[in-house]
Amino acid sequence: MVEMMKQVQEESNGNLWHYTKVIGGGVVAGGLAVAAAPLVLSVAGFTTGGIGVGSIAAQWMSWAAIANGGGVAAGGLFSALQSAGMAGISTATNLLIGTAAGTAGGALTKKLSDSEKPGSSEGSEHQCKICLDGCEMYTALKPCGHQFTCKSCAEKLRKCPICKTPIQN
Repeated sequence: MVEMMKQVQEESNGNLWHYTKVIGGGVVAGGLAVAAAPLVLSVAGFTTGGIGVGSIAAQWMSWAAIANGGGVAAGGLFSALQSAGMAGISTATNLLIGTAAGTAGGALTKKLSDSEKPGSSEGSEHQCKICLDGCEMYTALKPCGHQFTCKSCAEKLRKCPICKTPIQN
Protein backbone atom coordinates (compact mmCIF):
# COMPACT_ATOMS: atom_id res chain seq x y z
CA MET A 1 0.00 0.00 0.00
CA VAL A 2 2.84 2.40 0.85
CA GLU A 3 4.55 1.76 -2.49
CA MET A 4 1.25 2.35 -4.31
CA MET A 5 0.80 5.63 -2.41
CA LYS A 6 4.27 6.79 -3.48
CA GLN A 7 3.59 5.81 -7.08
CA VAL A 8 0.22 7.59 -7.14
CA GLN A 9 1.77 10.69 -5.59
CA GLU A 10 4.52 10.75 -8.25
CA GLU A 11 2.07 10.13 -11.10
CA SER A 12 -0.46 12.71 -9.90
CA ASN A 13 1.98 15.59 -10.60
CA GLY A 14 0.56 17.68 -7.79
CA ASN A 15 -3.06 16.76 -8.58
CA LEU A 16 -4.22 16.49 -4.99
CA TRP A 17 -7.76 15.44 -5.95
CA HIS A 18 -6.52 12.38 -7.88
CA TYR A 19 -4.22 11.40 -5.03
CA THR A 20 -7.02 11.88 -2.47
CA LYS A 21 -9.48 9.75 -4.47
CA VAL A 22 -7.06 6.83 -4.71
CA ILE A 23 -6.06 6.89 -1.04
CA GLY A 24 -9.68 7.50 0.03
CA GLY A 25 -10.85 4.54 -2.05
CA GLY A 26 -8.32 2.32 -0.31
CA VAL A 27 -9.32 3.52 3.15
CA VAL A 28 -13.02 3.03 2.44
CA ALA A 29 -12.49 -0.46 1.01
CA GLY A 30 -10.31 -1.47 3.97
CA GLY A 31 -12.80 -0.14 6.51
CA LEU A 32 -15.74 -1.83 4.84
CA ALA A 33 -13.89 -5.16 4.71
CA VAL A 34 -13.04 -5.00 8.42
CA ALA A 35 -16.65 -4.12 9.29
CA ALA A 36 -18.12 -6.75 6.96
CA ALA A 37 -15.92 -9.70 7.96
CA PRO A 38 -17.77 -10.54 11.23
CA LEU A 39 -21.11 -10.07 9.49
CA VAL A 40 -20.14 -12.44 6.68
CA LEU A 41 -18.99 -15.06 9.20
CA SER A 42 -22.28 -14.77 11.08
CA VAL A 43 -24.42 -15.00 7.94
CA ALA A 44 -22.46 -18.09 6.81
CA GLY A 45 -23.23 -19.74 10.16
CA PHE A 46 -19.98 -19.27 12.11
CA THR A 47 -21.56 -17.68 15.19
CA THR A 48 -20.60 -17.07 18.83
CA GLY A 49 -22.76 -20.08 19.75
CA GLY A 50 -20.86 -22.38 17.40
CA ILE A 51 -21.86 -23.49 13.93
CA GLY A 52 -25.50 -22.82 13.16
CA VAL A 53 -27.67 -25.85 12.38
CA GLY A 54 -28.65 -25.99 8.71
CA SER A 55 -26.28 -23.15 7.79
CA ILE A 56 -23.78 -22.95 4.99
CA ALA A 57 -21.05 -23.41 7.61
CA ALA A 58 -22.63 -26.69 8.77
CA GLN A 59 -22.76 -27.94 5.20
CA TRP A 60 -19.10 -26.96 4.59
CA MET A 61 -18.05 -28.60 7.84
CA SER A 62 -19.83 -31.83 6.82
CA TRP A 63 -18.10 -31.82 3.45
CA ALA A 64 -14.71 -31.24 5.13
CA ALA A 65 -15.35 -34.08 7.58
CA ILE A 66 -16.32 -36.47 4.78
CA ALA A 67 -13.28 -35.45 2.72
CA ASN A 68 -10.96 -35.96 5.70
CA GLY A 69 -12.35 -39.36 6.65
CA GLY A 70 -14.60 -38.29 9.51
CA GLY A 71 -12.93 -35.30 11.14
CA VAL A 72 -12.05 -31.69 10.51
CA ALA A 73 -8.35 -30.89 10.51
CA ALA A 74 -7.21 -28.72 13.40
CA GLY A 75 -5.75 -25.49 12.10
CA GLY A 76 -7.61 -25.90 8.82
CA LEU A 77 -9.76 -23.28 7.12
CA PHE A 78 -13.05 -24.38 8.67
CA SER A 79 -11.71 -24.67 12.20
CA ALA A 80 -10.13 -21.21 11.83
CA LEU A 81 -13.43 -19.76 10.60
CA GLN A 82 -15.27 -21.46 13.46
CA SER A 83 -12.81 -19.96 15.98
CA ALA A 84 -13.14 -16.52 14.39
CA GLY A 85 -16.93 -16.79 14.51
CA MET A 86 -16.94 -17.80 18.18
CA ALA A 87 -14.17 -15.62 19.60
CA GLY A 88 -14.26 -12.77 17.11
CA ILE A 89 -11.60 -11.58 14.74
CA SER A 90 -8.29 -10.58 16.30
CA THR A 91 -6.70 -7.18 15.86
CA ALA A 92 -3.90 -8.67 13.76
CA THR A 93 -6.41 -10.35 11.47
CA ASN A 94 -8.40 -7.11 11.19
CA LEU A 95 -5.19 -5.32 10.18
CA LEU A 96 -4.48 -7.98 7.58
CA ILE A 97 -8.02 -7.84 6.19
CA GLY A 98 -7.98 -4.02 6.15
CA THR A 99 -4.58 -3.84 4.49
CA ALA A 100 -5.42 -6.38 1.80
CA ALA A 101 -8.81 -4.87 1.03
CA GLY A 102 -7.41 -1.33 1.24
CA THR A 103 -4.67 -2.12 -1.25
CA ALA A 104 -7.15 -3.75 -3.61
CA GLY A 105 -9.59 -0.84 -3.20
CA GLY A 106 -6.85 1.72 -3.82
CA ALA A 107 -5.67 -0.13 -6.92
CA LEU A 108 -9.23 -0.33 -8.26
CA THR A 109 -9.85 3.34 -7.52
CA LYS A 110 -6.57 4.25 -9.26
CA LYS A 111 -7.54 2.16 -12.29
CA LEU A 112 -10.97 3.79 -12.46
CA SER A 113 -9.53 7.24 -11.85
CA ASP A 114 -6.90 6.78 -14.56
CA SER A 115 -9.56 5.72 -17.06
CA GLU A 116 -11.41 9.03 -16.46
CA LYS A 117 -8.43 11.10 -17.60
CA PRO A 118 -8.51 12.52 -21.11
CA GLY A 119 -6.07 10.61 -23.26
CA SER A 120 -6.37 7.40 -21.29
CA SER A 121 -8.20 5.51 -24.02
CA GLU A 122 -6.36 3.07 -26.26
CA GLY A 123 -3.96 4.52 -28.77
CA SER A 124 -1.73 7.48 -28.20
CA GLU A 125 -2.09 9.15 -24.82
CA HIS A 126 -1.85 12.57 -26.38
CA GLN A 127 -3.90 11.96 -29.53
CA CYS A 128 -6.73 14.40 -30.30
CA LYS A 129 -9.99 12.78 -29.24
CA ILE A 130 -12.04 14.60 -31.90
CA CYS A 131 -10.21 14.13 -35.21
CA LEU A 132 -8.05 11.14 -34.16
CA ASP A 133 -5.52 12.18 -36.82
CA GLY A 134 -2.57 11.50 -34.56
CA CYS A 135 -1.98 15.21 -33.93
CA GLU A 136 -1.09 16.01 -30.35
CA MET A 137 -3.66 17.49 -27.95
CA TYR A 138 -1.75 20.19 -26.13
CA THR A 139 -4.62 22.70 -26.22
CA ALA A 140 -6.44 23.42 -22.97
CA LEU A 141 -9.89 24.94 -23.32
CA LYS A 142 -10.63 28.18 -21.48
CA PRO A 143 -12.05 28.64 -18.87
CA CYS A 144 -12.67 24.97 -17.93
CA GLY A 145 -9.14 23.71 -18.68
CA HIS A 146 -10.18 20.40 -20.28
CA GLN A 147 -7.44 19.09 -22.55
CA PHE A 148 -8.47 16.47 -25.08
CA THR A 149 -8.19 18.10 -28.49
CA CYS A 150 -5.68 19.59 -30.92
CA LYS A 151 -5.53 23.31 -31.69
CA SER A 152 -7.33 22.89 -35.04
CA CYS A 153 -10.32 21.09 -33.49
CA ALA A 154 -10.39 23.39 -30.44
CA GLU A 155 -10.81 26.44 -32.70
CA LYS A 156 -14.01 24.89 -34.12
CA LEU A 157 -15.65 24.29 -30.73
CA ARG A 158 -18.13 26.72 -29.15
CA LYS A 159 -18.75 24.68 -25.97
CA CYS A 160 -16.61 22.13 -24.15
CA PRO A 161 -18.02 18.68 -25.00
CA ILE A 162 -17.19 17.47 -21.48
CA CYS A 163 -18.67 20.18 -19.24
CA LYS A 164 -20.67 22.28 -21.75
CA THR A 165 -18.94 25.50 -20.64
CA PRO A 166 -18.80 28.17 -23.39
CA ILE A 167 -15.24 28.42 -24.70
CA GLN A 168 -13.41 31.76 -24.59
CA ASN A 169 -10.85 32.67 -27.24
